[in-house]
Amino acid sequence: MGIKTPGKIKAFFPGHHRPGPTHGCATILKNHTMVYKGGEVLSREKIKKDLLEQLQEKGLTQSFYTSLVDDYLDLWDIKNMLIKNIREEGVVITYNNGGGQTGRKKNDAVPELNKVNGQMLKILCDLGLRGADIKVEKTDFEL
Repeated sequence: MGIKTPGKIKAFFPGHHRPGPTHGCATILKNHTMVYKGGEVLSREKIKKDLLEQLQEKGLTQSFYTSLVDDYLDLWDIKNMLIKNIREEGVVITYNNGGGQTGRKKNDAVPELNKVNGQMLKILCDLGLRGADIKVEKTDFEL
């Protein structure tokens, strides 16, 4: 999967190491599960469960709201595919149009990722959910 472009595409990272599937902040598995370096597992099902629980706490159980959760999760899948594409291909790619012409261009996945993230934030706003709504437990500690 990922974004298809004409010709054979290669990543262009002058002087940089191109991250492999186990580099970066997370590994994206085929079943739409992300495993972070610290071992934390973030799955589509866990996100859905958390969002639906938050909606239930607010009394928002109508099908309109649960449908928005499904839309959010679809965008989450797309976001993960875009991130995977950027990690594999890089932010700047070289192209070969088949006629002997080659060059460099930006990876179209980068601006698409920004658009998808923006839409995901809008859905959370429509659902009335924000990170600031999470209750923080106060813990005393000494320095």
